[in-house]
Amino acid sequence: MARRRRRTMDNQKRSTRHASLPSQDHNGAWRIRWVDADGKRRSKNFPPNGYQDAIAELERIKGELRAVKDGRAPMPKSVPTFDEFTAKFWLPNRTLQKRSPKDDQSILRRHLSPAFGPLPLNLISTARVEAFKADLVGNDLAPKTINNVLTLLISMLRYAHELELIFRLPKVSKPKPYRQNFAYLKNDNQIRAFLESAKDHGEGPHAFFATAIFTGMRAGELFGLRWADVDLERRLITVRRSFDKPTKSGHVRHVPILDVLYPVLRSWRLQNANDLVFPNAAGNMHTPSPRLVKETFPAILKTAKLPPMRFHDLRHTFASQWVMRGGDLFKLQKILGHADQQMVQRYAHLAPEAFDSDRAIFGADAPQADNVATLRNKTT
Repeated sequence: MARRRRRTMDNQKRSTRHASLPSQDHNGAWRIRWVDADGKRRSKNFPPNGYQDAIAELERIKGELRAVKDGRAPMPKSVPTFDEFTAKFWLPNRTLQKRSPKDDQSILRRHLSPAFGPLPLNLISTARVEAFKADLVGNDLAPKTINNVLTLLISMLRYAHELELIFRLPKVSKPKPYRQNFAYLKNDNQIRAFLESAKDHGEGPHAFFATAIFTGMRAGELFGLRWADVDLERRLITVRRSFDKPTKSGHVRHVPILDVLYPVLRSWRLQNANDLVFPNAAGNMHTPSPRLVKETFPAILKTAKLPPMRFHDLRHTFASQWVMRGGDLFKLQKILGHADQQMVQRYAHLAPEAFDSDRAIFGADAPQADNVATLRNKTT
């Protein structure tokens, strides 16, 4: 037993000593060699332009071996490449459990795999991520898209860290997205024009868009809504899903059926015997990005002579109108399904009394510059 322990210690001593500088073969590729914690000889190849990567990997290995020798770290695992980690761990364990797996798959295919695919995870450094972020900005991607890409990268690296595939997380900072003013239907006249135009497309589309405007529900939540979730007697909608998956927050919430919406839903219920509240023409659940949203919605806006907007802006319409008519922000948060108040604060300035109690906060006789005070005296 003592002999085996002594042999292991000797191997660990040799492993920190026996790590050669990168050497280059006749094809220009770089190779590093070392003796691992078990005393086995190891090597790794890098492309002709990968000298700095080879040096960095060698230093990482040496540091890891020293940590094993000192008892500060467990025996090292082989580090997978980004693509290997994606296929073996991320896609089956995380992506396929998400409400919209295609979002991950699209970002991986378009951005992350081309940038990091063949790299071992431990070589994804802060410097590499910053260079990658600069490329995204240089390609004129929208700030929100850049944030989505970096958010996924951060999540993947954290998961790799949890699995102890990497021991150090690179610092990844996301640019603050520029907040544009959101679009919404501004008044009763615009809402009326929109819904009148929707009637030209049938009772189903009219009921669908009226429900969107007067509940603030997302498209997927509307398409996944079933009559079993609509309690006309209690005037309450229970939002359980988006399409056939959980809601965006993962929580069930309740939305009131307002007076203006009640007769629309009651009339549509008498005409629609389907289990789904808003089925497609075949009686099935709509798929993401259906014709109703991609074609009918823009056509309604055009006929009503309203400016272009996204379907999601009907959700902004509900929130904005709720606040402008004196609705409570806390209740709005619960209706929209936001986890905190931050998302609904964007509507706070629309409240008619938002600043009424603040206008005299400094008082009429607060200190002023002399010329301002003189001007005030002249006008009083």
